[in-house]
Amino acid sequence: MAGILIAMADGTPQEQQRAAHALCPICGMKSEYFASIKDAHRLFHSRVFPYWYCGNCCSFFQHPQVEEHELAYVYDAYYRRIVECTSSARKEMPTTTSHSSTVVQMKGKRILDVGCGDGSFFVNSGYEELYGIEPTKVVAERAKQKGIRVHEGDFESASYPDEFFDTITFIHVLEHLRDPHYVLEKIKEWLKPHGSIVIQTPNADSNINRLFRQHSQLFAAPAHFYQFSFKSLDVLARPHGLKVVGKRRIGLPESWALSYNIKTFGVQDNTCIRTGLVLLIARLLEHLSSLNNRQAAIEVQLAKL
Repeated sequence: MAGILIAMADGTPQEQQRAAHALCPICGMKSEYFASIKDAHRLFHSRVFPYWYCGNCCSFFQHPQVEEHELAYVYDAYYRRIVECTSSARKEMPTTTSHSSTVVQMKGKRILDVGCGDGSFFVNSGYEELYGIEPTKVVAERAKQKGIRVHEGDFESASYPDEFFDTITFIHVLEHLRDPHYVLEKIKEWLKPHGSIVIQTPNADSNINRLFRQHSQLFAAPAHFYQFSFKSLDVLARPHGLKVVGKRRIGLPESWALSYNIKTFGVQDNTCIRTGLVLLIARLLEHLSSLNNRQAAIEVQLAKL
């Protein structure tokens, strides 16, 4: 559920927005206006998307959330190009080598990847039965060709038996879903009693956000509705009978380079990450971020209480 405005001041619309408060969709506490962020790919030209910050659980959220037809335009116009170029629909930023390191250590027969893209995540996963949910037809077809049992459609339309999966993963996907409380309540029923949920997501408490603020590539407006932290993911999980049993931080050097482009040139240009010197500097900055535990992404492993 999107945050609800609870206070509004007099003045211009911009002044009103900055003076307003919103309730955090994760913890329900009063949150402060952060910034109105432009679409880094300029699909919407002058359009901006308001984001709010909750100091109680350390999270960002978009409010009001972008309309569904506008979101569809984002995925059709942008992510389809990413798919054609990289064969990875919603996972173009994180490196796939970091995705499976936790999952491959787990034991089980059946795994579900929500937002599975073309199924590359499943390579060397070690599971016998591979399931995915993917709304983008062109990549869903590619995943099916790899033997993955794909539900072609959105998360809301997916249905599986209770206690069906050993592992359920969200690899840079949870931030794309409108209502994370609904999501966890639904998948909890699909998870076996001793199963695991693995979530990788941008880190709201990252150095990239601190330095670049509204120009941080991690916002990815308007496709990202949220940025989470370890604290906010713990707060999110507990009302649904889930607890954090493992966590780690993940570096995303590319996000430094892309954030610099957004701040300097006003647009994200993925070609910059192909430059050796740029990537070298970005890797150095993300290494320095590891020294104070503020890398660009985080991972948590959840289990039933």
